[in-house]
Amino acid sequence: AAGSSIRIWGLLERIHDVMTVDEIASAVDVQALTIGYGDLCKEMSLPLASEHPEFVGVRSLVVAASVTHGFWPIDGVVVARPGDVEQLCRQSASRGFVGRSLYDPRHVAGCRAAFVRTPPS
Repeated sequence: AAGSSIRIWGLLERIHDVMTVDEIASAVDVQALTIGYGDLCKEMSLPLASEHPEFVGVRSLVVAASVTHGFWPIDGVVVARPGDVEQLCRQSASRGFVGRSLYDPRHVAGCRAAFVRTPPS
C-alpha cells in the first residue's frame, strides 16, 4: 500500500495461490507478486524449470493481477546457467514482467541487460 513502511512480495508457490492471486494481491502491504517455480513444479509433478509451457497461464494471471493492483509484476527465480539469464529475462520482459527474482550474483548482469529500468506507472 502506498506510504507503508512494510514491503511484501506475494510469492505464489502452490496451485491454490495461483487460483487466489487476486485475493493475495489485494492484501494490505503487498507491493509485488512473484512466482515460486520450484514449489509449483513439485506440486504439478514437473521437472524443476521455470520455462514450462504449463506456466503460460500462471504468468498471465500474475501480470494481470499486478497491473490491476498497481504494482510491479516480478517473474520468479531464474533457474539457469549465467549465460542463459539474459535470454530468459528478455522472455519475461516480453510477457509483461518488469523484473525477475535472482539467487545467484552471476545472474545480475544478464537481468540488467534484459529489463528496462523504468517501472510501470
